[in-house]
Amino acid sequence: MAYELNVINQMVRANPRSFVEKCEAEYESRIRLAADLIVQNREKSPLVLLSGPSASGKTTTSQKIEFEIRKRGIMTHAVGMDNYFKTIDPATAPRTPEGEIDFESPECVDFDLMKEHFDRFMSGTPVAIPRYNFANQQRERTPAMIRYPTGNDIVIVEGIHALGDRAVNAFPDAYRVYISTASDITRDDGDEFFYHARMRLVRRLVRDHLFRGASAKYTLELWDNVRRGEILHIRPNKSRANFTFDSSFPYELCVMKNYLMKLFENEPQEVKNMENAAELIRDLELFESVDSVLVPPESLLREFIGGGVYEY
Repeated sequence: MAYELNVINQMVRANPRSFVEKCEAEYESRIRLAADLIVQNREKSPLVLLSGPSASGKTTTSQKIEFEIRKRGIMTHAVGMDNYFKTIDPATAPRTPEGEIDFESPECVDFDLMKEHFDRFMSGTPVAIPRYNFANQQRERTPAMIRYPTGNDIVIVEGIHALGDRAVNAFPDAYRVYISTASDITRDDGDEFFYHARMRLVRRLVRDHLFRGASAKYTLELWDNVRRGEILHIRPNKSRANFTFDSSFPYELCVMKNYLMKLFENEPQEVKNMENAAELIRDLELFESVDSVLVPPESLLREFIGGGVYEY
């Protein structure tokens, strides 16, 4: 699927509020469909494996699906696969071709512990889910014991490796969802100029600056390895999904440009001249601007710009 730049700008100029509402309504309809299909599968398995690449909106989408399922009278529980990351040992950690620790590798996930915990969940046995501290790259024990009741409850497992071999083989009957931005943007002549993966780069630049203290330079330098990990470990698993979810919004770059332009204003000129940065600045200038006040508090985009109703 592709969005046309001239149509986007025409819609913004005509009635930005109506345009935002229309885009959000289409996204919500996909949420309802996903929830219906998951509920239909619960007799085969109460587990949902939800995956997608960086900045695809997995966290918000999973919480929205949870809410929609609960509206149908079914209890849900969410588990972040990130909490099953292993404490990093530099001597044994997977490495990128450049020799850096490869945090995108599935080898960073303790699938054995996750499988043990989920088998216990299914039997109604309490489990202390770990918490991963990304600041010091260590998995920490938590005192809270969580019991996931058996019966009609649904457990949603969210993470970039949730559709990988280890997870799918461990839970073959689980319903599988893949989420990513999947729509490119074309010029008036039909020429593609804003590839869908760049939408996620824009999201990550803004989010990591606002909430993780990361400079644009830092995020841009990480991006090649993030993309390498996606191509090797995440995107090939898309074909395993029972439901594929496009999390892009036609209006989103009209909002995100305001944040990104402000971010780059405070970066040194050498950063603005980086290839990825220069192209983003040039291309975002072509979009009409939409005030973020029009973005609903329950929107997926709030995961990246803040002010939302969900927890991250």
